[in-house]
Amino acid sequence: TFISRMLWDCYGLNAYLKEHEILAKIIISLQNTSIKIEQACQQIIYLHNVIPFSDYKWSFFKKSELKLLLYKYFYSFFIFLHANNETHFIVQSKWLKKILVGKGISEDKVLVAQPEVNLPSFSDIPTIKLKPGRISAFYPATNFDYKNHIEIVNALICMKNNALGYKDIVVYFTMPLNNSSEIYRTIEKHGLTENFQFLGHLSFSDVLSYYKSVDLILFPSRLETFGLPLIEAATFGKSIVAIDLEYSREALQNYNRVSYCKFNDSKSWSEQIQLMLKHKDTQPIFATSNGWGKIQKLIKNLTEK
Repeated sequence: TFISRMLWDCYGLNAYLKEHEILAKIIISLQNTSIKIEQACQQIIYLHNVIPFSDYKWSFFKKSELKLLLYKYFYSFFIFLHANNETHFIVQSKWLKKILVGKGISEDKVLVAQPEVNLPSFSDIPTIKLKPGRISAFYPATNFDYKNHIEIVNALICMKNNALGYKDIVVYFTMPLNNSSEIYRTIEKHGLTENFQFLGHLSFSDVLSYYKSVDLILFPSRLETFGLPLIEAATFGKSIVAIDLEYSREALQNYNRVSYCKFNDSKSWSEQIQLMLKHKDTQPIFATSNGWGKIQKLIKNLTEK
């Protein structure tokens, strides 16, 4: 539980080290929060939860958002509680480093290291049988409001209202079908039930097969640390329509098969979906970097000191 985790960070680890007579040179927290250390040693925090630094507005009146509110207003306190001027932070993106530096963290104490993206060979991934004769789009995302699935629904509504060939498109969501959900009611209200498929949770291998099989990747999420699905889709050379935010721009800065749209701009989303569907050819052309070598070097340097 969250309370057990905080007790471990504040008291449990020190007790464990003392009981087992362990003298640490470096403490590495891979779960965002700082740890209280009674020994004279370095601390590294791998910070990959962006919720505490977002300006996204969650509601106290939605049960599904209470946990996210705790992350934003309570969890953030523990990130820095036991940190000091010598604490090192590892982040996955430059834009998050900029936020930490803005909070007073020394720039040389924040290392940007992209996570490894190690995918199977394109030819080794099986294809998925999709609806024949239809254009397919895929959005791999969990069922959270900030994932902004409604942006895609509104884009299809805009297409329908402007007679832009919406009947040919099927969008695949990786969340379960819920007939009483707001997003499904909106789809049903506008007569778009034939345009959306709710796949539920998929294995990673199935996600890769959808990447390979579909014509277009959509990614309107308003809150991401790194945007890993964007990197995965680009590695397969897929056409992408993504939300225009710092994380998406940084993730795909060297990619030329992406179009960016502002939040809550249905007209732009509908137009760019139509445009990008004209470029459906697939070539794996996107090279990714692996930041684990940087992390290993940091640990080695601090250990030697």
